[in-house]
Amino acid sequence: MECIGNAVLSRAVGFPRVLTYRKEVWTRMQIYLNQIAHGRSGDKGDTSNVCVFARKPEYYGIIAREVTPERVRAHFGDMVRGEIIRYDVPSLQGFNFVMKHALGGGATHSLRLDSLGKSMGSAFLRMKIEVSKEELG
Repeated sequence: MECIGNAVLSRAVGFPRVLTYRKEVWTRMQIYLNQIAHGRSGDKGDTSNVCVFARKPEYYGIIAREVTPERVRAHFGDMVRGEIIRYDVPSLQGFNFVMKHALGGGATHSLRLDSLGKSMGSAFLRMKIEVSKEELG
């Protein structure tokens, strides 16, 4: 066996390498973003704007680490076709995400039920993130 960070690498019969995790890694868990944040959303044309605010000051760092433009893109998939920009607003313990080409053309062009982006905030807060029990207190 060989240790690499928090992983233990071993050779098993029939498999070249098997990766198992040490016990401390299992203290991490998945939660929905809405458990540590709340948000507001709006739109302008085909651009959706979602602001996410930490429920407690200690959650700001978790959100900064876990909620990146890349993770947001993975969460929304092809629903957001344009650039995703994150603006950090530490004075408010929040983040402003601007998602371009996210509303199917906007209110006058889209066939979506919610072409104005009001429900994008709710969908955003259903993103799953990883935290440790210690981070939640």
